[in-house]
Amino acid sequence: MMEQSQSMPSGSGGQLSGGERRLSYEEFLKQKAIISPVGTGLNVSDDEISPILKPHQRAVVKWAISLGRAGIFLAFELALARPHVILTTNTPWPTYRKYFPPAARVVSWTQDIMFHRETEAGNPPFFLNRGWVTRPHHRYWPIAADEIYVRAGRAEREGGNGDTDFSYVGKLPPCYPVGEVAPRVRTLCESYLALLFSREWFGSDRGEADLLLHEAEKRTGIELPGKERDHLLHHCQLMVPRFAQRARLVGYLLGRGATSLRLFGEGWDWEPKFRPYARGELKPGPDIIAAYRGTRINLHLNGDTNVHQRVFECLAVGGFLMAAALPGDAEPGGLYEFLTPGREVVMFHSLDELWALSRHYLAHEAERRRIAAAGQERVLREHTYRHRLREVVREVKGNRGQAPISKSIGSNRD
Repeated sequence: MMEQSQSMPSGSGGQLSGGERRLSYEEFLKQKAIISPVGTGLNVSDDEISPILKPHQRAVVKWAISLGRAGIFLAFELALARPHVILTTNTPWPTYRKYFPPAARVVSWTQDIMFHRETEAGNPPFFLNRGWVTRPHHRYWPIAADEIYVRAGRAEREGGNGDTDFSYVGKLPPCYPVGEVAPRVRTLCESYLALLFSREWFGSDRGEADLLLHEAEKRTGIELPGKERDHLLHHCQLMVPRFAQRARLVGYLLGRGATSLRLFGEGWDWEPKFRPYARGELKPGPDIIAAYRGTRINLHLNGDTNVHQRVFECLAVGGFLMAAALPGDAEPGGLYEFLTPGREVVMFHSLDELWALSRHYLAHEAERRRIAAAGQERVLREHTYRHRLREVVREVKGNRGQAPISKSIGSNRD
């Protein structure tokens, strides 16, 4: 509940009983506002903005692009013409299809889900169990490094020379469903987690998750009614594998005596054995840059794809990165299409290999710096949103009036 001294008065600030000062409405709003980091926008010339816009519309677009992250609230529309291309991020087609014309050309930037296989028509087949469907004119483009990290990387090329051996940036998802958890649900989650560890299966396939939950029910003798079971199945499918992956990796390092460790993100302080190493959530911008640069070995573990924003941003600012290898890394659209393993990023295929490689690179600083520098150079040269947008513009200009889908998902190499 909001404190009395932070109530929302209609007028200017004043005094409350007891001498406390009442906030003005403007002060209250400033306290609640989250301001985007400065320096994330782009400077564009007038001839780069669509000619179909009227002068006042062009001014709004130019202003928004210069900020990089801007909210636009207008009493008029920017344009009524059909757009050449619609950009979305992490948004499944069923969510927005009712708003856009059927023939609209859509480009999606997505992380955590990998779209590397293509149909005969050249359309990435979106995973049905995540609510994605194949449709014409929909094009997947890989994630890239945000401009604020690109600028930091170009300003300072040195990184990875801090006083911490290991850092992991990413939350620890809850093992149990959020909220009050009944003892029987907690027991089922623990049995499910034990089955994950015994099988070393950490995927997010709903069918596999359903089989494991059935086995956990048999072992515990607990059966949940329909809706309650469906809710738990969804949690076991998506959250428990991520918890298991990350807890297993960090637990292994601690078991090996690696106490020079920082864990950034929500949830790490929930587990007593991880709490001493939890450093809380990082704010975008300087905090994340400092974390990557102040660590000798940055770890990345993501169960769905390594073509991930954290990978590109860590490398962009000069961090040395070791990532858990995935089966899709070597396939079209996988990580190895964008980065060269062993030269720009280091991959590990097991926890024992992670330990052996980390011992090697901690002992060989020059080699570690050389790989970090090569990864940084590659990302700044090819994997920024400027590069991604150039690809979008080239495709739209080259296929205007058609419904194109480029078969290549490769990175820009200009």
